[in-house]
Amino acid sequence: MIGYRLDSTLSDHGSVARGVCRLRPDGYLAAVEEMLKIARTDDRIVNHEDGKPETVVDGASCASMNCWGFGSDIFPALESSLLNFLATQHAEVKAECLIPTTVNALVSTQTIDLQVIPTNARWFGMTYKEDVPTVKASIAELVAAGEYPATLG
Repeated sequence: MIGYRLDSTLSDHGSVARGVCRLRPDGYLAAVEEMLKIARTDDRIVNHEDGKPETVVDGASCASMNCWGFGSDIFPALESSLLNFLATQHAEVKAECLIPTTVNALVSTQTIDLQVIPTNARWFGMTYKEDVPTVKASIAELVAAGEYPATLG
């Protein structure tokens, strides 16, 4: 898994969902907790999910952005998780089958060992329409630096 700094993955325009990771001393994943409403508020980063107490989250925490590299042995567990999700959550329109939830269960039972490769790259994405100018500027910077092609294809 590629591990980003949480504070470099947030939108300035509202809350986001992130898998907040705890690492072992050897750099492997110890746990990942899916937090569904993380946002900057003044000088803090908080998770404020409905029905749960507000939690302050360290901006230097490792965050999963679902950049995983799995061996084939994980796919039966992912399939089982998806089938269970479909059987129990199919009627809930906003329900999501979250990869980090399955990965956390496998790590916590020591079924898998998952190395985290840290990056200092800034994540940018479009969660809100207000993110569009930032994403366009970020892509333009990558193109100007020669890190991304001006056209695809």
